[in-house]
Amino acid sequence: MIKLILLAALMAASALADSSYERTITEWRQKREKSLQADGGWLTVTGLLWLKEGENRAGSDRSNDIVLPLELTTSTAGPPVALISD
Repeated sequence: MIKLILLAALMAASALADSSYERTITEWRQKREKSLQADGGWLTVTGLLWLKEGENRAGSDRSNDIVLPLELTTSTAGPPVALISD
């Protein structure tokens, strides 16, 4: 009988831990989504620029296809972006 009571208590504790864990994950996801959508978050649109077919170089240098503000980047910001049309 004692084993049965201990087993029931263990199962109840496990169920509580599972719901607490799920609640923690749900809260984290909500906070993460909110931070991604906030001003300055990773999903914020910073500009709408037309790309040409082929290579598109980006950076603060005026010779780049996409000129970015100097405070946001270096003269050349990484490898060129390629736009490929079907």
